[in-house]
Amino acid sequence: MHIKAKLYPYPVLASFNNDYLDSSFDIEVEEIITEKEITLKFTPKLDNEELANVIRSNDASFVVHIECAFTCFRKLVEIPFEGKTITISANKVEEVMHLCPFIVADRDIYDYKNSKFNAEYEGVSFELDKGSIMAIGFEKVIRIEKEDDDLANVPSIFSVTEIIDPKVTDIVIDYSSDKIGLRLPSPVYRKFVTQNSNNPNAQPVLHAMLIIPALIKCLEEVKHSGDDYYLYEERRWFRSIQKAAKKLNIDISEENISNIDTFDVAQKIMKNTTANGIINLNKVAIEGGSSNED
Repeated sequence: MHIKAKLYPYPVLASFNNDYLDSSFDIEVEEIITEKEITLKFTPKLDNEELANVIRSNDASFVVHIECAFTCFRKLVEIPFEGKTITISANKVEEVMHLCPFIVADRDIYDYKNSKFNAEYEGVSFELDKGSIMAIGFEKVIRIEKEDDDLANVPSIFSVTEIIDPKVTDIVIDYSSDKIGLRLPSPVYRKFVTQNSNNPNAQPVLHAMLIIPALIKCLEEVKHSGDDYYLYEERRWFRSIQKAAKKLNIDISEENISNIDTFDVAQKIMKNTTANGIINLNKVAIEGGSSNED
């Protein structure tokens, strides 16, 4: 779940609109992440006394929607005025959690009005159904780093499969799931499997021909993703690249990714595979690929 600006048929207190004046809402989050559990401390922050009174009268509640797309974990937590601390078992979540704070109507509310409404709503009251969102805070993203996570092993994020259809002659790159999929036409796939399995000298050549272009294409997609950058953060292949880049002091964060040279980043992450591929291509030509010489 992600918070996006949208229109409601009634005033909603949110940062992306001006339905309320001189008002604000959010729920602060402090996290402690250990090997076994994630502890989250929530503290509501509401600057609108009339809306606060609706909550005090048990007609509405502070809530936080917690979601991990990798494990399909979802939880809705009600937060009292004084705040609340919860724990989540570490084995229920992976990599990223999204936390979305709201104020939600607990029952049907009739004749709701607020003196802080924008002037266009002056003198107007609204009927809100149970479950209606009355306020929206800022979405929080919590990254979960586990010591035994193998995300930085970049080659493990590629999957090579065969395209059976004989009419398809082009290589297809699919980056819509957790692994970057390289789909090869049958004749190409059979040659790839043979050379990759039986010829050590051919492996860097194949990586230079397939992995590096695929990685560059994926990085270019992220580089130009704009507001959709967060969508890539939920994919395991990009989290792996982020982790590998961090170890090399390469910044591919949302704020900096538009400045990167994708070819240079791909080369460094894959340990200069293109140059090694050219060297090994010479070995394949001269030695027939049978030598294990470095």
